[in-house]
Amino acid sequence: MAVFSGTGVDVAAGTHGTPSGAARVATKGEGSDGQRADRASPEYWAEKARVAEQQATEYPDDAVECSLEAATAWLRAGDLDRAEMILRRLLAESDRDQQTDDDSGIYLAWPTLIEVLLAAGKDDLAAYETERLRASAPTASASLAMAELLEERGDRLAALDWADRAVADWGGGDLAGALTRLRAEAGPFVVLTSGIGLRANVRASLGYEPDELDRLADRTESALRESVLGGAGRPRPSSRTTEVRGSFWPRGALEEAARRWPSLVPAEAVESGRYWADLERKYAEIVVGPGTYRVVLVPFDPDALAALAASENTSVEDDGLRGRLRDTQIERGLATSWPPPRNGPCWCGSTRKYKKCCGAPTAH
Repeated sequence: MAVFSGTGVDVAAGTHGTPSGAARVATKGEGSDGQRADRASPEYWAEKARVAEQQATEYPDDAVECSLEAATAWLRAGDLDRAEMILRRLLAESDRDQQTDDDSGIYLAWPTLIEVLLAAGKDDLAAYETERLRASAPTASASLAMAELLEERGDRLAALDWADRAVADWGGGDLAGALTRLRAEAGPFVVLTSGIGLRANVRASLGYEPDELDRLADRTESALRESVLGGAGRPRPSSRTTEVRGSFWPRGALEEAARRWPSLVPAEAVESGRYWADLERKYAEIVVGPGTYRVVLVPFDPDALAALAASENTSVEDDGLRGRLRDTQIERGLATSWPPPRNGPCWCGSTRKYKKCCGAPTAH
């Protein structure tokens, strides 16, 4: 078994910080006593939304990301009006400030707004906003988000249209460019984040003959299944599979750890804005690299680390202590496999789906 050092700092990708230095705080239900809130309850998501809204005000540099997290959490909490209000405000501000670049995150507000409108039964408004988005030359990430939303809702022809747009943008403007780029960069991570895998699945569900992009995507995904699952969907014997355990600081915990233990988590970890994105990339490199690997992620909690250090009368900087905390977190059922499902919660601890957070093309 291979194990990354259980520090959350020298783990895998090293110390690389949080988005724009936002000093996020852990929300209710994520404490060190092992109590975990019911993530299916509206109360849990409402609390998440309130914290994200507060952070959007406190940290202007991260206002877009925090507002998107708040809107997504209000959607899960069932407060569709409040989610719609936040998203419309974001879009109005983007029109005023002319924020249209892919990195701003603004364009992801539009597919989320359409999702909220559909959930609220406002189909006409959703159709209107869809056409507005289509006419605005959307980014690849927005097109991919629309394709995933429509595929989930069973509108496969519309999903394919948006998937084609996403893949063409990823390829520099057309599908031929995407094919050229895929041949140069082929790998499961690329297939996952570019939209090529989704496009291939939608085309297959429509009964279309595979094109060259589909065939390359299928061969890449088959190679991944063979490497990780032994080809038939069954785990290979443990003697042939190396389990890699990567401990990390979730959102909110990294900033708290940096505040309490600067020698353990240097300030640049919070300032560079690359911590989770670099870990995501490192895990992808492990999975697609030589050998057969299964990645298991173990979240660290500052309070749990401090309590364990106090109980053993030792320093939090003791590597052995952090290794024992990692094992304890696994015993408590807090470990998770990477990558998570595209529509599942992101592993980093945000309120967003993986496909809209660390698994989004803009995250890389």
